Amino acid sequence: MKYPFFLLFLFVSVFGFAQKSAIDFKAIEKNLKNEKSPYNYEKLIFKYKGYPKSLDTIETQHLYYGRNFRKDVVSTNDDDFKTLAEAFKTANFDECIKLGKILYEKDPTNLDILLILLKAYDSKQDSNNVIHHLGQFRALTGAIRSSGNGKLKRPLFR
Repeated sequence: MKYPFFLLFLFVSVFGFAQKSAIDFKAIEKNLKNEKSPYNYEKLIFKYKGYPKSLDTIETQHLYYGRNFRKDVVSTNDDDFKTLAEAFKTANFDECIKLGKILYEKDPTNLDILLILLKAYDSKQDSNNVIHHLGQFRALTGAIRSSGNGKLKRPLFR
């Protein structure tokens, strides 16, 4: 009788400590604004644009969740984004790339813009840009996947 109880206690304690903590938005905001922090927004964006595979999980979480504290993000309700979406719907991929680059410079961590650019570059068979933006997309979605949704104590996907 002692051993099953001990085994149950062991499983509960192991699984209890394996839980991930919720995202600390205050720490992310503080780190992004601090110029001396290794998670400063400008430093992270430089790495993200240049070589996105060099970012670790914490850096990509700061980039993705740091969007909540930025004033210059592109919304799907913006007229510029609607123009980009319309060009995408009409399969005008040259116009998609032109407009997408402009919006990408304003908000490089916007997943909607990245997806449209990926499709446009893929349609134009520009493999260098597809690979680069795919690396950025994977980095950001990896941050989402590894951190959960901020409410659950476990990752969203495994």
